[in-house]
Amino acid sequence: MSAGSADLVAHVIYRAAACPAERFILAGYSLGAGVVHGALGTGIVAGLPGVVQLPGDLVDRVAVVLLFGDPLRSIGWSVPDRYSDRTGEFCAAGDPVCGGGTDPGAHARYGDFIGAAVGFSAARL
Repeated sequence: MSAGSADLVAHVIYRAAACPAERFILAGYSLGAGVVHGALGTGIVAGLPGVVQLPGDLVDRVAVVLLFGDPLRSIGWSVPDRYSDRTGEFCAAGDPVCGGGTDPGAHARYGDFIGAAVGFSAARL
């Protein structure tokens, strides 16, 4: 998670400098959702060794956060409050990773959520 959050944050910082008006959609699936949580500073994830968080001046440039099959959801964690109104969380029915289900195959069925994620994002851009 630490290398992923460092890479994500470095990319956002680079793009923010290259295009000062650019806004961002941060998306993660499964462990990638954990990377996004690290970059946003979610709870205990933020304290893991090597996890890098977005600088405060970029918080408002994150327009949308999309989390698919988020393993932190199953233990009751969500994004920090300042991101909650712009976060779409998608958990497939039966997914044991994010929803406590019993169908491991459900964790691979996130293509069905693309339309909902696009609609969620479009409404916030």
